[in-house]
Amino acid sequence: MKNKFLNSLYFNAERYRAKYNKKENLFCYNIDGMDYKEGEETLIVRGWGFSRDTQKPLEFVLPKTEGKAIYFLRKEREDVNDAYNIPKNEKLGFEIKISTKKRSSLNLVLKSSEGVALNIKIEKSKIGKFDNLKFMKNSLVLLKNEGAREAVKRIKSQGKSIWNEYDLWIYKNEIYDLETINREIDGFKIHPKISIVVPVYNVAEEWLRKNIESVQNQFYQNWELCLADDCSPSPHIKRVLSEYVEKDERIKVVFREKNGHISEATNSAIELATGDYIGFMDNDDEMAPAALYEYVKLINENINAEFIYCDEDMIDMSGRRFNPFFKSSWNPKLLQGHNYITHFVVVKRDLLEKAGKLRSEVNGSQDYDFVLRATELTENIYHIPKILYHWRTIEGSVAENPEAKNYAYVSGQKALEDALKRRTIKGDVVIGESYGTYKINYYFPKKPFVSVIMVNRPGNESLSTKCLQSILELTEYEAYEIIAVNFDDSTILDINGRVILCLTMQTEPLISFEIMQLKNQLGNI
Repeated sequence: MKNKFLNSLYFNAERYRAKYNKKENLFCYNIDGMDYKEGEETLIVRGWGFSRDTQKPLEFVLPKTEGKAIYFLRKEREDVNDAYNIPKNEKLGFEIKISTKKRSSLNLVLKSSEGVALNIKIEKSKIGKFDNLKFMKNSLVLLKNEGAREAVKRIKSQGKSIWNEYDLWIYKNEIYDLETINREIDGFKIHPKISIVVPVYNVAEEWLRKNIESVQNQFYQNWELCLADDCSPSPHIKRVLSEYVEKDERIKVVFREKNGHISEATNSAIELATGDYIGFMDNDDEMAPAALYEYVKLINENINAEFIYCDEDMIDMSGRRFNPFFKSSWNPKLLQGHNYITHFVVVKRDLLEKAGKLRSEVNGSQDYDFVLRATELTENIYHIPKILYHWRTIEGSVAENPEAKNYAYVSGQKALEDALKRRTIKGDVVIGESYGTYKINYYFPKKPFVSVIMVNRPGNESLSTKCLQSILELTEYEAYEIIAVNFDDSTILDINGRVILCLTMQTEPLISFEIMQLKNQLGNI
């Protein structure tokens, strides 16, 4: 206990010393998540980081008092590379798996390639949140780089929100020239009508107004907004909706006489739609002003587009945007693991009619179910790599707290099970360890045996051993072996006896041709 206390004192002293010396300015990093796996008693920490001086990935050291590191993986984070103009070959993301008891905080040491170390404390409750110190520091950076007038303008526009790396990213990247955009819109060959369907139920008046006005503020104006009130008990709903209907003929409303929940309400809104394309939106979220412009621009460039989605972020009750989600391009395998598409989905009317409307039996994950069904029917799927949708976080909502609607994940499980049946794929779907994720245990009538041949080149022993060890630790498929050429067996932890060591008399470095010859010979064993 005494040693642990002294280590804690030392660790905190180092943190304060680093701040005093402004050593932390050398580091640019973010902790994206810290998730505990109950059954394994392991903690997984995910994030990214690099040295501002060299733009090289950071190293991470786990103090002995914090547990035992099981593995450290480098991850590609092209969004970070793009945001900071760092070469794509630098893997800035990371994932650390730690054997430890359940905890809400973790001490970690960051190290730059120059050997500079910085002690940090990760607190789960503060992930995604920022303190006033960072607000002041970033404001000073803005003042220095942009000048007093621009700094004051930006700070005022943000009110009391806190500046962080994402705020700066928004400032640098979300720049639109309205005159240019209007000329582009005028020059479009086609100007399809976009019908935006919104189910409404008991949403606060403030968020409902922001939702509607975010559509009205679109650069592209050939749209209609179709809202279906699902028999809300709050009296302001009818008053607000009726007010907008009177002001804007593009806004349509149906007041349902009976509560049918989100799928039925959305379907009622779809029945109002007359557009060429249908977009799905929640009643408290907002669209970026450029959203429909970007979608219609893509449609003009890809006339066959039938299913379109974009990147998104979250927006809190004060209007602060955070947690950007830069999505993958179309990836059907990833979609089977979780609904990475979410918002803002726009589909061609013909595709909607083929796929069918939303199903009430999967309420909570009706959007996931629709995405699975619709994408089975077309290959014309497009991703717009821009943040055009803002998902509102309200206390108790799924956006704010994934645990708020556990039933939604059970519905998602059913949606994926139904997808497997439609595709005649045999397997079981289980809910993943992280909220909103799933794992498919496929049924294989045969389990082919796989032989992995790994050749260790001289001078590359450490990397080769790490690679081999990662296969042993992370591979769940059982029918395999590893033929390890020129490895030192003392460096390999092989509990299940899957490694077959094979030594050669080669002393000079192997060239590519010789390596291929060696692999061909081994393949005949």
